[in-house]
Amino acid sequence: MLSRGALDFVKRDHEAILIHGWVLSFDGGTATSFVVSAGDEPVDVVDLTTRQASPDIEAAFPSIRGSDCARFTIRCAVPRSDVPLIRIVPQFGGDGGSALFGLPADAIPRPDKEAVDVIGGDFFQAFEFLSHFIEHGGLEASMDVLDVGCGVGRMAVPLAFFLLPSARYEGFDVAESGVAWATNVISRQFPNFKFRHVDVCNDAYNPSGRLQSVDFAFPYDDERFDFVYLTSVLTHMRGPEVRHYLSEIRRVLRPDGRCLCTCFLLDDEARQLLATGKGTERLIHLVGDGFTSDPELPEKAIGFDSRSFNEWLAAARLDARLCLLGGWCGRERYASYQDILVLERTGA
Repeated sequence: MLSRGALDFVKRDHEAILIHGWVLSFDGGTATSFVVSAGDEPVDVVDLTTRQASPDIEAAFPSIRGSDCARFTIRCAVPRSDVPLIRIVPQFGGDGGSALFGLPADAIPRPDKEAVDVIGGDFFQAFEFLSHFIEHGGLEASMDVLDVGCGVGRMAVPLAFFLLPSARYEGFDVAESGVAWATNVISRQFPNFKFRHVDVCNDAYNPSGRLQSVDFAFPYDDERFDFVYLTSVLTHMRGPEVRHYLSEIRRVLRPDGRCLCTCFLLDDEARQLLATGKGTERLIHLVGDGFTSDPELPEKAIGFDSRSFNEWLAAARLDARLCLLGGWCGRERYASYQDILVLERTGA
């Protein structure tokens, strides 16, 4: 069942954990129960309070029944002192929604707000995407993972508690200070996580970079990774750069590997919604073979015609096995803010 939600906090409380969050189903109605696990172990729900007031969620989803009372509080018995990654699957009358993930705030240090703002979003998005990686991308704990545009390691934090120590994570980004923070904090606690700075030029994020995106080769061997992801990366690149990155993604993917990427796809529905003034990304200004909301600084947000994007995938010998359309253009039902594609290799 298509649902949206997040965990506001996970706290240790003696021999229990306290979890507070919100969730709603696009088909309407609030969750009736939750299946909770800590790491790989199921845990007992000691106390559950649902249908708590949520005026902020109602403001975000005014047309969905139950959005005014979407918050919940769960108390679970977890005797161990090291509370691992928490996973919660909401139940809507017997149908399971998308999993929600969270960590206690003291599980690992977090960067300051200024560092997080550089990458354009908070850490709650990382836990949302872990659910997408697993549910839609087929990510498994034993896989080798590449994070294209890792920033300060926002997406890496929940992955560090999900992947096995034998799995390898590699991430690279143009933001040198973010990579330094991730190396000093995340890699110190998780030695199988490696971060790398690349001096690639991007007018919005690294205008003085000495390398051009269209010439940049990912610094990894062929067929190195089981799973590659790019969250809010292709949305800041022009068409020729995107096409080059697609070819690099295929090169580093193993034959049975998958890539999950986000983008802004302009299909007929998206264009109609934008024409009526809906949406938060006004991608109406032509820039090369894409569309931007800001002609003065196009890389702030760039989208592409959906048919053209599929042609680029075919040229890179990639296939979109799944497309989840986002809410950026004003859709009322959506899996995430940006559009999500799950890609697989085609051909030999």
